[in-house]
Amino acid sequence: MKRVFLGGTGIEIPRLFIGTGTSDQWDQCIQAKAPPEKYALILKEAYAKGVNFWDTSDDYRTYSHVRLGMQGIPRENLVISSKTYGGTAQESLRVLNQALTELETDYLDIFFLHSVDSIQGYEKRIQDALKGLKQAKEEGKIRAIGLSTHTIHILEKAVEHPDLDVIFTNFNRYEIHMDASIQWYSRTLGKGFGLGKGILVMKTLGEGLLHDRAKESIYYNLSRSFIHGVCVGIVSQQDLESTLKVLEEEEG
Repeated sequence: MKRVFLGGTGIEIPRLFIGTGTSDQWDQCIQAKAPPEKYALILKEAYAKGVNFWDTSDDYRTYSHVRLGMQGIPRENLVISSKTYGGTAQESLRVLNQALTELETDYLDIFFLHSVDSIQGYEKRIQDALKGLKQAKEEGKIRAIGLSTHTIHILEKAVEHPDLDVIFTNFNRYEIHMDASIQWYSRTLGKGFGLGKGILVMKTLGEGLLHDRAKESIYYNLSRSFIHGVCVGIVSQQDLESTLKVLEEEEG
């Protein structure tokens, strides 16, 4: 499996990584409903196939699933990311420390300011919550600071911010769950890539709406030169197998 360095972070990742927070029609996390021991086996199988980057969040309620998946694997062989909605330095550090405790790890590879989707929210969290993440990075609790957004105007600001190492946003060729054109997103992400940011994308399958076009949708995102990693929500063993098959075909 092809691997790349995530911008200037020094973190090496596979081109495709696992999302553990797929929403159902009631906006509830599907993976959280699975027995943790069963889902952990999917993660371990993914690791065996080279997919060692797993994304989670406190609101997904999948920490126990990820923790069990991590067991028996050298920590340095995994890339684990999580997120916080915290609006203050104190709250962001509280959520981070909770994640470290529940995942039974000393550090996270990437920790995101999560779903920053308004200008007011961006300014508040950059002014306050980001201070907590910078402190945690200095203490070695996180390797890289990220920001996730679903909004093009926030994306434009984030790709230029000097303290944000990784940007995570929605991106698919059919513009599902996107608030601007694919061309606009592409230009902005390309700018961030050129500035040395790590560029990650989600909503590759449009939260399931592109499931019948999964192959072309994954191909499309993987083929963008300004994208380092493509997130795909994996719910079942079948999801994992079909996604890995697409990746194998894409990489030749």
